[in-house]
Amino acid sequence: MNLLAQDIAQDLLQSEKHLSETYLHTYLSCLNEELKNQIQQYQVETNRLYSRLYSEMLQRGWVHAKIEAQNTIESAIIYWEQYKEKHPELHSRK
Repeated sequence: MNLLAQDIAQDLLQSEKHLSETYLHTYLSCLNEELKNQIQQYQVETNRLYSRLYSEMLQRGWVHAKIEAQNTIESAIIYWEQYKEKHPELHSRK
């Protein structure tokens, strides 16, 4: 089986999208604040990875984005980054 880099990247992109949606669903239904904060951090990182992967695929001509779709993705990322800045307690503890 020969998988092309484009096929692998497309699968990764779909996986990141699904993971982000799962994090959002879990976050919305979670009652424990500490757990919600951790889930939110994971979602922010997942969205960043999705955005980086999507941008790389776009540069290589592997996807053809509609402006609205790209703006939606970027808006979601900006929202979560700003939310994280407003809530410093969400920064990962190492």
